[in-house]
This record gives sequence, structure tokens and C-alpha cells, in this order.
Amino acid sequence: MSDINPVVLSLAEILKKSAKLDPETGVIVADEGAFEKTLEGTDLTMDLYKQIAAHNANIAAATGHVTADVGLAAMKADKTLNKVSFELPILQDSVSHTFTREKEVLGGAPGSTDRETKKVYGQLSSRWSVYASGPRGQLKKVKAHFAALAEEALG
Repeated sequence: MSDINPVVLSLAEILKKSAKLDPETGVIVADEGAFEKTLEGTDLTMDLYKQIAAHNANIAAATGHVTADVGLAAMKADKTLNKVSFELPILQDSVSHTFTREKEVLGGAPGSTDRETKKVYGQLSSRWSVYASGPRGQLKKVKAHFAALAEEALG
């Protein structure tokens, strides 16, 4: 049997009840309020979660601001500096940004035949890394569990 945490399995059951698969697109959609149901029986509230989510969005923007602000000043002073990066640890997660002096990008609308590459300056790229999404923790156990089941069922 799987060594997946019982809390993860319980949350999965709650979400599975609200999950509907569209057989034509292969997309699973959760019913409205599915996330809120996962908070039941905990000390967490939707209001608290909204406050944390808003704070995280502000932290992401603030760390991007710091990266670009410090990076731009440094690049103006040092013409050979092409990239500046910043990572802020947040418990086991992190938010990181890279500010690049210049980059070639494809302009125009996707699918358009008149797309051209152009040079842009001050490109800021961002990433929010979640501990569970890497090769560790409970998600790693979920991946291994279903890889084994898929090998047996589909292989």
C-alpha cells in the first residue's frame, strides 16, 4: 500500500467528489467551492487564505521590483553585467526573479504570419517555487504511486 499521508488522501477524496472530467478535452474541472471544502475541519478559513494569497501576490511583485530596481542600477553602472537574479526563501517555498539586460523575443500575435523577432530591454522573469512540486515530499509519493499503478494498468 501507498505511504501517502492520510491528510493528502482525505483531501484528494474531497476534491475527487467535485471533479468532473470532460471526455472530449481531457480536462478535469472542480465544482465551485471545492477548495473551500478542503478547509473544513481545519483552523484555516477562506478569509485567512485570501489574505495570505494577496500577501503572496504583493511579495511576488515587491521582489520583482527589487530585482529590476537593483538590476537596472547595476547594469547602468556596469555595461558588461547582463543578468541579475534574486531569490527570497519563504518557508520551504521561494519566489525568484531574473532581470535581463536585453533579450530577443518574438513579436506579434500568436499564429500570425507577420511575426518578427525584436530586441527588448529590461526583461523580468519570475517564478514561484512550491516545495511540494519538486521531486520531494508528498507529491513525490503521489507521483511514484500512480506511476506504478499506470505501469500495471497501461503498460
